[in-house]
Amino acid sequence: MPVLENQLIVIKHYATKAHEAAKAKGWWNEPSSMPTLKALIISELCEALEADRTGRHANVAYFKHRLAEIESSINSPVQGEILTQHYKTLFKSHIKDSVSDELADAAIRILDVLGWNKKKLGSYKGTFVMSDEALAFFTFSENIYEIIKEVVQSSPRDNYFLLIPLRYIEALAESLNIDLIWHIEAKLRYNKLRGHKHGKKY
Repeated sequence: MPVLENQLIVIKHYATKAHEAAKAKGWWNEPSSMPTLKALIISELCEALEADRTGRHANVAYFKHRLAEIESSINSPVQGEILTQHYKTLFKSHIKDSVSDELADAAIRILDVLGWNKKKLGSYKGTFVMSDEALAFFTFSENIYEIIKEVVQSSPRDNYFLLIPLRYIEALAESLNIDLIWHIEAKLRYNKLRGHKHGKKY
């Protein structure tokens, strides 16, 4: 299967997943303007910048190890609630609000909008991926700034609507040895355990 076709399948899968999750939590009960949707993406990118500034990084190895230990001790459906509570606690302590978690949040926000505007995915023909040299040329904050510019400039009238910033986030995560897909999956699982609109106004 061609590489670009593989990419489209993955993007469509997570766009659908992110959008369905957002709807289930009430994010789409009232229509949001495009400036608001973009601002929410940018807010996650700014939080990734702040996490980098304060040195907040996920301890994925410990999280996986401890969760696996807990899962192996669960031997009845009744104990599933115990696993849920442990997952929330471990996620908050070792993953949440880290650089990788905030990059995943930004990607999820973009995927949510793409899931809402699925017709744009039908015209996807692949977007550029930043080279390692280009990523290394900029600092983390400068890369975040470039992604924000791409979000601002992206238009629903463009065939590549929000796909370029999404791929930029993916490339930046890869350059930092961050498994973005794992973090997206982990955050979507955590978000299921949160309240309506995650306790936020919008």
